[in-house]
Amino acid sequence: MSTPQKLLFEPATARLQNGLKLVFGSDHAGIDLKNEMIDFVKNTLKAPEDCITDVGTFTHESIDYPDFAEKACKTLLSISDDTTKALGVVMCGSGLGISMSANKCKGI
Repeated sequence: MSTPQKLLFEPATARLQNGLKLVFGSDHAGIDLKNEMIDFVKNTLKAPEDCITDVGTFTHESIDYPDFAEKACKTLLSISDDTTKALGVVMCGSGLGISMSANKCKGI
């Protein structure tokens, strides 16, 4: 099992190649940054396609960030276990609202 130190210091590309899963979520204000981050992980870090889960939003239409924080957390918890490590990345206009919402989810 990975230790927190190993997750911090093992190169990102190696972690992605060894099964680390990433869950991305955003509201309408964070969608462009979310898409840039996903592109970076795919193209620069050469992440396998199955390591990335994008729970939305997928449009610039105004939505409530707590909905997508909860969706990202539920997805993260459903795929993370003793053998599969997963990290969640959530963003909104400031990053504060969605992160506070995510931290209220049980298990996070």
